[in-house]
Amino acid sequence: MSKSSFGGSFCLNGINTILFRERRGMSVATQGHLQKFRLLCEELSSMLEQEGWSVRPYAQETLPYFQQLNPDEQAHSTDLMNQYLEVCRSVHRQGRRIKDMPFLVKTALDYYGYKISPEGLDQLVNVEGRIVEFYSHKHTQFFRSFNFFEFCSYTIEDVFCRSWPHLYSRAEEVTLRILEQANYILSGRLNQPVIITEVHKIQERVSLERLQMYMTRLYLEPLIKDGKVEGLIAIEDCVWNINDFTI
Repeated sequence: MSKSSFGGSFCLNGINTILFRERRGMSVATQGHLQKFRLLCEELSSMLEQEGWSVRPYAQETLPYFQQLNPDEQAHSTDLMNQYLEVCRSVHRQGRRIKDMPFLVKTALDYYGYKISPEGLDQLVNVEGRIVEFYSHKHTQFFRSFNFFEFCSYTIEDVFCRSWPHLYSRAEEVTLRILEQANYILSGRLNQPVIITEVHKIQERVSLERLQMYMTRLYLEPLIKDGKVEGLIAIEDCVWNINDFTI
């Protein structure tokens, strides 16, 4: 998954820098920046509620994790949030539900101008626990299907402003293997999808609920734009209870 892959990023590089940032004092954010990001969080929370999921926009109105970002990071997080909401708004304008994972993901592919293989498109089906995420060359998650939030007890501010290594734990050797395959794809050295079937646990580190889930299958392939690899798509199958998993 990505908030791993589940959540924020496959990448382990720079963990010390990221954790330092989470512990340092708040940066100065203008009220305009804070207000815009707060409103976007509230809009996304409202959309999620309409789809049947209760996700808090933030824990504190002061947005402490947003304020810990430097000005460039604040602008980037706000831009990513706005792009995500643009995709969701487009789905609504077409009279469809955002909960319809295949339609949402295909709308996102069109929005960003990305292409994936026919095999990848075949993976976009409404299967319980199937989550889709897009990652950049920097291993930063910038899109996720709505059901991602079903497996998450963090706030929207957490998801958009905090790093995956800080939010989630997973066996390091598994993360390194996934990262290796992701880097092959992002480098353009692989011309076919990668499927990882190593079942592993992912657990929230710092939430009150400390939710844990199991990823049972991970499908990776490049996101292509104008003939170039612009990122990767991760399609993940997840379950709450390992006893619910059948091959």
